[in-house]
Amino acid sequence: FTQFFTITQSKLASTAVFDSISLQLRFDLYNYGSQTASPQMISVHELTEELKDDKLRYYFNKSNVSYSGLLGTKTFSINPTDFNDFASSSEDKDTVITIRLPLDFNFGQRIFNSALKYRDATTSADSTFVRFSEFVKEFKGIVIKPESADKIVGFNPSAAQSLITLHYHTADVDSLSLNLGFSPVIGFNQIQ
Repeated sequence: FTQFFTITQSKLASTAVFDSISLQLRFDLYNYGSQTASPQMISVHELTEELKDDKLRYYFNKSNVSYSGLLGTKTFSINPTDFNDFASSSEDKDTVITIRLPLDFNFGQRIFNSALKYRDATTSADSTFVRFSEFVKEFKGIVIKPESADKIVGFNPSAAQSLITLHYHTADVDSLSLNLGFSPVIGFNQIQ
């Protein structure tokens, strides 16, 4: 369970058009469970309940926060031997393993619209995109849950490679992106 927030306060160009949204997660190479290579499946959902600073001390691994419909899924293979080899290697210290999954278009469009509203802001109320206290009221966060798994794997949410990316284009440039990160925000793991 985690919040997310914009990494930049740059404003979008006047001709910016939203294309898609994706989530990228960097593995921290932690793994527990079956030691054979096998497929894993995760799902991503949007939180419907705000994670509160004043309740931070109350979020434990048995805590539960409500969430809504599916934003995306991804099936990928994990080979624990490879993870363990990379983690213990003195030569592969720079190895970064990530997965990327597309998220729901409408979810991305809502975030992009917030960035457009900030770009065209005439009052401070239009600046939700760069005001964390207001942003988390509208975009409460996401939950990433295993759907089919025979092992526990770890992700590093504070790594630069873990982010939500809004993909867009302008009249002059294709393949532009706007990133949102997971640090420093509230997040916790749930173990059942």
